Amino acid sequence: NLVKAQTYYDKCLALRPDSFFVYQGLMDLYVFTDHFTEAEELYKTIRERFDSDSLLNTLSSSLADAYSSSKDYDKALTFYNKMLDQDSNDAFIYFQIAELYDKKKDTKSSIANLHKAIKNDSNYTQAYVKLGEIYYNKKDYSKAKKILEESNEKYMIAYGSSPYSLDLHYYLGMIAVREDRKFDAILSYL
Repeated sequence: NLVKAQTYYDKCLALRPDSFFVYQGLMDLYVFTDHFTEAEELYKTIRERFDSDSLLNTLSSSLADAYSSSKDYDKALTFYNKMLDQDSNDAFIYFQIAELYDKKKDTKSSIANLHKAIKNDSNYTQAYVKLGEIYYNKKDYSKAKKILEESNEKYMIAYGSSPYSLDLHYYLGMIAVREDRKFDAILSYL
């Protein structure tokens, strides 16, 4: 019951008003029960009380994920951009922003953010795969192939094996099928 849980957290806040983890628990409760207005108000309170960027990024990420799940992409973008204000080199945040733009059907912004993710982490396989997927869906198969193969090669150099990415191998296989390279397609699917 939300009311009982909120009462519990309110009591905890009264006992330990400076404990970030109590605030985080209450924030999680609001997020998981889709009480976003309360979550945003609590987030503002937490920002006033705590200086730690990593703690605030934890909460921002939680809110951004919740908004993304509820398909309120603009709100999710707001929170991811707040996280970028703290660390503009975080490839994961750029990747998440790219995913949101892709869901909004804003391919140009999605591609731009994927390039930022790759610029900040040249071995970020997921970003390459998403970029390859976008070009594949745009029917630019040669560009998709180039990006996916580059990702595979970088990963193999860095880690000594092919990445465990089903999407990477799926799209490479689909491109091989389109190019009538059946044996390569079979290898990709294996």
